This record gives sequence, C-alpha cells and structure tokens, in this order.
Amino acid sequence: MIKHCYKPKISIIMPFRNCAKTLRKSISSCLNQSLKDIELIVLNDCSDDDGACIVKELASLDSRLVFINNTERLGIFASRNLGLLSARSELVMFVDADDILCEKACEICFNVALEFSDVDLFCFEAFVQRSKKKLFYKIKQDKIYERDEFLNFLSRQKHFYHSVWAKLFRKKNALKALSCVNMNENLNYAEDLLFYYLNLICANKIFCSKEVIY
Repeated sequence: MIKHCYKPKISIIMPFRNCAKTLRKSISSCLNQSLKDIELIVLNDCSDDDGACIVKELASLDSRLVFINNTERLGIFASRNLGLLSARSELVMFVDADDILCEKACEICFNVALEFSDVDLFCFEAFVQRSKKKLFYKIKQDKIYERDEFLNFLSRQKHFYHSVWAKLFRKKNALKALSCVNMNENLNYAEDLLFYYLNLICANKIFCSKEVIY
C-alpha cells in the first residue's frame, strides 16, 4: 500500500534484477535530489541477490520510496510499465539500477516541463563512463522540435536517442503510446527502443536540452 499523503511532482521508476552491488548508490542519487517532492518506485523482478533487502531497508528510512516485489518475473519492459501505472505524478522518469541521477536532475526536468507545457517528450544530455567520462548524446543546443522535424534530426545522428534514461515522459502520453501493444510482454532486449519510439510517435513536440541530468 502506498502511504504517501502528497502528490509528487515527479515519479522516478527503477526496475531491477540482481543489482545489489549498485542499487544503494542508484537509489540514493534519486532520493537525494534538490527537488524533494518526488516518489521513487523500485520494482524487484525476482532477484536472486540481496537487492530486495537493500530496498526494504532504504524504504523504512524514506517514505518516498515505494517498493514493488514482483511475484513472477516480468522482464524490464513489463516491470517499467507496472511502475508507470503505479506512478502518482504526471511526469515520469526512468533510472537503471546501475546508473545515477545528477543532484538537480528532477529540479531541471520539472522546471522545463512547467515552462513548455505543450511538449510531450523531453530529452536531456548524459555522461557515459567507459575508458573516460564523456557526453553521450552531444546535444549542442536547447531546442523544441515538431515530431517530423525531430525524426529527421535523429536520422542524421550517430547516437540515436532510443534509451529511456535521461528523458522525461508525460504519463498520459506514455499510456497512450502503450495502448497499441501488450504492456505485459516479457521483454529484456530492445525494450528501451520500443518504449521510446512508441512515445515518440505519439508526441507532437519534443524538447532537447544540453543540460546533463544523468
């Protein structure tokens, strides 16, 4: 049962399976946001490690953390969708359980969503750490695109924007996008691509920002 008595400004959704080594750091980055009016929905997809114990411990310390323990393995796609259905905010973000949010990520996203109320999908910059830390998308400027214009922009990029992280979705638009597929499909491959492009098809306007949030 969700005990929250407030309506959060942003809902963060984090499904996981066997991520005990990184889970605490990822969750902490979400709960330690400069914007405090958030909820974090963490879904355990039948892990074999100590991840569930870590989440239960952290949930006992912060009521904004909502823990969902899947009774059967759903896969990443269906788990994310379950989190989406449970989200109390109209603004939704997804975080992988081995990644972290920048401290002001939610604050930046919320302010941009307020400023551009007619935009359906927001894309932000991210750092990726391989041999060294570097920008992932290499967004050069803040810009609002019409959908067809954005699709044309994507066709010229080396890195397509098909991840669900470093994005802000409107719940209403996301549910509309998912209405044409089976939300409970057990997918663990290309699930980001499917979710993102379904949302893109249903979006009228897309905002790209060079702000690093992830």
